[in-house]
Amino acid sequence: MAVKVEVLNLGDMAPVLAGGRDGFYRTAVYISATSWAEDVTDAAAVLSKQSEQCRAYLREHKELKKVETYADRNSVRDCRREWLRLLDDAECRRFDTVLTSSLRYVSESFSQASVDAGRFFYPAGIRFIAVEDGFDSKRDDMQAYLERCANMQCSYVANRWREDKFSNQKIYKVAVPYGYRYVADGNPQIVVDPVTAPYVVKLFEMAIQKTPVIDMVRYMNEHQIVTPTERRRQIYGEKLTGSPYWKHAVVKNILKNPCYVGDYVIGRSRERWVNGVKTEYKKLPPEEWKVIRDYHEPIISRETFQKSLDVLSERSFTQTCRNRNYQNPYRNVFVCGCCGTLMTCNVAGSKNGKAYARIFCDSGRFTKDGGCETYDVRQDEVICKMKEAFAAEIRLAKHIRDSLPFIKESGWYQRSLAGFEQKKRGVQAEIEAAADDGDHADALYRKLKQVIADKEHFEKMFDSVNPWIQQFAVMDTDVLPEFDRSTVRAVFQKVEVFRDGHIVPHFKSEDWRTEMEGYWKEFETEGGEPLWEEETAQ
Repeated sequence: MAVKVEVLNLGDMAPVLAGGRDGFYRTAVYISATSWAEDVTDAAAVLSKQSEQCRAYLREHKELKKVETYADRNSVRDCRREWLRLLDDAECRRFDTVLTSSLRYVSESFSQASVDAGRFFYPAGIRFIAVEDGFDSKRDDMQAYLERCANMQCSYVANRWREDKFSNQKIYKVAVPYGYRYVADGNPQIVVDPVTAPYVVKLFEMAIQKTPVIDMVRYMNEHQIVTPTERRRQIYGEKLTGSPYWKHAVVKNILKNPCYVGDYVIGRSRERWVNGVKTEYKKLPPEEWKVIRDYHEPIISRETFQKSLDVLSERSFTQTCRNRNYQNPYRNVFVCGCCGTLMTCNVAGSKNGKAYARIFCDSGRFTKDGGCETYDVRQDEVICKMKEAFAAEIRLAKHIRDSLPFIKESGWYQRSLAGFEQKKRGVQAEIEAAADDGDHADALYRKLKQVIADKEHFEKMFDSVNPWIQQFAVMDTDVLPEFDRSTVRAVFQKVEVFRDGHIVPHFKSEDWRTEMEGYWKEFETEGGEPLWEEETAQ
């Protein structure tokens, strides 16, 4: 509903503020239980809130010195008595600044409040501060502030008008969705639009069949089905601007609109204001909607609508980086085995029309030297090979863990420990010989510390506390974990993928595995059994 509100044209005048003597401003605080932008039901709570806001502002701004508080408690017939007294005191220059919570509490009428603030205080040089609105006439533009308040007044009046019509079970044209028509003959009604209602049914059928929204949009555009904006132009002759094509947001709004089950619903969203500026529409929960059940003829059943909502809730349509990572757990894991570039995971179509997930290297597109020749492999085939390599790694870790007691009892293991002890004693002897040379002795102490650390690392290598053994030996090859994002990151460092589909996985704690493999080769050279190669070949 259009509301004509006069906004003061203040021009370029910028009067000098009065007061500010010795850096202080004599301040009048005004609080009121009336408002032109809301219905006040608890006057005491509203006054208490305003009083606390003003006190907090005074504590933060020491240059404001309160001289008096004016409070209109709405307990008498004239609810502006204290405000009129404030205006008389302003004429007598008893204060330099007016401090209030918001302009909406100044009067029951926005027009009167804007006149007092814009045509009385501003030209007279009296500073006006509205704490909740974030306005201070000393630094802010008064005309822009009054325009913001006028927009708030228009929004409030329109909401009241809609709520009054809703309470009388009357509808308005804007709330009639696509698939229906607004008939204003006599008593306004909502009737089914025979042209667009079948398309609404089609969208809900596709949603129940779990058809992606992008396919729904493509279907509507390919069949050149009239859009909601174009249909409103045809029916009502409204001059609306908008895209002539269907989009994701339009389809999802239809699938989430409860009006198609026969309920008349308003108030699904509310304007959100911050410092008097409308920033966005805030979605409200269903329990706060205003609903008249079975008001008009339904297009779909309630069961169909609920199934559609369930399908939408199961799928994520928000294209954020976090959701993409969740949907693809292998993101940033595959690297090209030829050039080492990070490979891309996406969906591609084949000649038979069936889409498949692929991994492809596209480094030649971004490298001036040509890079690697573009190729791709099927992601499902690579994942199967990753699971096979994962299972083989688990079997190997279990085999090594079971062989640790045999290794520790072998002569090679005892000779290796004896070698560390011999190095330790040799360094200790060098330290005693170089006791007089302080710098050389310090270097020998660092060498001794390193020898002791190497021995502890060697003992840890052939113990169950080995990080590689700890990670893989506790798993079961018969029940492999699901490859979600956390599992992939915990198991694989990266996976090299080659053109022929061959992969080289690099696991976590791979340094411990490589070092143990080197020690095992020493063990075999001195007569040990080749357990490592036998297990790896399985």
